[in-house]
Amino acid sequence: MDDMAFQDIFNRLYGYLMESGVAMTSNRFRQLLQLIDDAIASASQEEGGTMNAVLDAAMDRMQVYFPAPQIAVAEVSPALMRGSIGYARAPAAGERRGSR
Repeated sequence: MDDMAFQDIFNRLYGYLMESGVAMTSNRFRQLLQLIDDAIASASQEEGGTMNAVLDAAMDRMQVYFPAPQIAVAEVSPALMRGSIGYARAPAAGERRGSR
C-alpha cells in the first residue's frame, strides 16, 4: 500500500472518532496509530493487506482501543392502559352520554 492509502485510513478513523465525540489528545493519537499498526499487521496476514481489509480490521478493533461510554436510555413513555388515551366509557343501555 502506498502512503496515501495510509493517510486515507487515518483520516477515515480520525473522522469517525471526532464524530463520535472523542476528544483527541496526544495519547489518543498514539492509540490511533497503534490501532492502525495492529490492523495493518492483521490484514497483511489474513487478506493481503488491501486498504479495505486494513480499514475493516481497524474498525473491528475500534471498541477495544476507544471504548464507547454506555448510555442509559430512559423509558419512552409510561405503559399504556385502556383508559389512558381519554376515551370515556360507553353509556349503559338506556342512558345518555354525559348523564352521570
